[in-house]
Amino acid sequence: MMTRLNIGGVSLLLGAMLLSGCGDKTEMPAVEESTTEEVAPQVETSVSVVEDGAITAAIVVEKSTAEAETAFIATTEVQTLTAKVVSINLETREVVLVGEDGVEMELIANEDTNNLDQVSPGDTVNAKFMERVTMELVKGGDLRAQEITAEREVQSEDGEMPVRAEVQKTITVYTVEAIDLEANTFKLKNVAGEVAEFTAGDPANLAKASVGDALVVTTTEAMAVEVVKAVADEAM
Repeated sequence: MMTRLNIGGVSLLLGAMLLSGCGDKTEMPAVEESTTEEVAPQVETSVSVVEDGAITAAIVVEKSTAEAETAFIATTEVQTLTAKVVSINLETREVVLVGEDGVEMELIANEDTNNLDQVSPGDTVNAKFMERVTMELVKGGDLRAQEITAEREVQSEDGEMPVRAEVQKTITVYTVEAIDLEANTFKLKNVAGEVAEFTAGDPANLAKASVGDALVVTTTEAMAVEVVKAVADEAM
């Protein structure tokens, strides 16, 4: 049985965040560092790990406790893959991999991935993909509804073994327009000025919010893929 993967469509990797995640000319709202530092000591964390052949997935959920002054939740999903190259088709960009369990996987490399012609059967593919979403309630009326996205990409030089890393970060700020504790609902305004009503997942968090506060949603997607050339005795 063969599993098909598309590298361009898989949620993007934790390690690529080291690339900084932000373009040089993009200015992010100064909300994450100051507010997260205040909340961090008052969060509880749960971790689950699933292994499926060559792929290992870990999900980490962090959320503010009842004692926290404000509300915070973050979900981080990380997938790692290590497999050997079975075959590669340079015209279709299809690569067949096999994990240690013997299960084959087929992936399609992005059109702009460099140096596929350097890849041979027996080489090793190491890949990591990460998606992190945080939602944080920021007190006060200093933030306006807005959305900012920054991204960065790094690839290997011509003639080298393929290495590719991407990171994209989006910060979306919503303002709290109305709160109804009895109905357990609240209204948010987005960057377009549209107001929508929502039901609170945790009434305790809703009680911590006030009209004029901001809900800051940060989404970070990262990916890193490298191909390691097999040594002569491994390739035989």
